[in-house]
Amino acid sequence: MIASLEGVVIKSFRYGETSKIAHVYTREKGMQSIMIKGALSAKNNKASMLQPMTHIGLVVYQKNQEQSLLLLKEIQINTVYHAIGVDFTKNAIALFCSELLYKTLKEQASNEALFDFVVTSMRQLDMAKTNVANHHLYFISELSNYLGIGIASSSLNFPYYFDYIESEFTLTLPLHGDFLKPDQATLLNKMLVENENPQGFQPTNAERRTLLEMMIIYYRHHVNDFGKLHSWDVLQVLFTN
Repeated sequence: MIASLEGVVIKSFRYGETSKIAHVYTREKGMQSIMIKGALSAKNNKASMLQPMTHIGLVVYQKNQEQSLLLLKEIQINTVYHAIGVDFTKNAIALFCSELLYKTLKEQASNEALFDFVVTSMRQLDMAKTNVANHHLYFISELSNYLGIGIASSSLNFPYYFDYIESEFTLTLPLHGDFLKPDQATLLNKMLVENENPQGFQPTNAERRTLLEMMIIYYRHHVNDFGKLHSWDVLQVLFTN
């Protein structure tokens, strides 16, 4: 049977001499693995459409509902990005988002709200003129809500802590070691509050590095087999100064 899908490329890798397998997050079927035969051949331009976070339309062959590897019939670009491919900062952030999604999106189930968030977020990144350096923070924070592990902001009076395990801000010092001290907890809370108005959040590069590290640690506590994010190293260097 033939199916039409709308998707976002998360990751692709070489398969054999000229083919590729792409992990694509789709509106209709969640995460899918798709075989693209001849993608690397000299006369084929499909490989250029498989860059991470590319928004695509697909027509695929699927023998039955249980088939885990789909075969590509047709592909087209749905959203043309003008800046992500040429702007180093935007490209690094897009690669970070793709790796984060690869680590967290495992299910073959439709989630249209999450899909729309991913597509809209990449369009915003591509068009952004200001506050580009905060986009990955907004993305990792908002994604947690769609994954069911979101952190609620707090109205507690300083000093307070953030408990990684319980996913909450608290006035009581946790009895375990997995928590943020008041200064760090306050910074995290400020980011969560300002997510509703990203243009008003202006952290320093040092604060950006700290916030990203805190959110990655949080994901490691709540996402199975989260492991290491290699693109994190690039962002740490990017926001060194």
